Amino acid sequence: MAQDWQGSDISYNDLARSDDVLDNYEIEVVTIEEREGRSVYWLDAIPGEETPVVWGKESFEIKVIDDEYVLLSQTFYDQDMNPVKRWKTLEIGELGGRTIPLKMRMYNVDETESWTQIEYNIAEFDIDVDDRLFTQFALRGEL
Repeated sequence: MAQDWQGSDISYNDLARSDDVLDNYEIEVVTIEEREGRSVYWLDAIPGEETPVVWGKESFEIKVIDDEYVLLSQTFYDQDMNPVKRWKTLEIGELGGRTIPLKMRMYNVDETESWTQIEYNIAEFDIDVDDRLFTQFALRGEL
């Protein structure tokens, strides 16, 4: 899961995680500031002693926009607490009735001239998806 996805700066783990941070890390609010009339939270997430994770720490910058929590940046630190890579939101907007990051960039902290960018053009939320789509049979393309 730590391997790069499609040769990019993003790992499979970066794409697949859902509540991994909530389950495996102790989260601390470092500071809260007001920016452009909105609350911005700085959080540090530090894994437990026995938690099998790669990172020594992850830090988040999150902005509250109309009751939506929008990730502005996420920094991944090695076990010596040196920053290694960073997600950075470049554009925020509304898709599918929600305010979300529309354009994000992942880059290694030491190589800021090389990066991988993701842009969302279409998004739908809270849609019904047939459970059969997530079976091994369906994943093999036999559905």
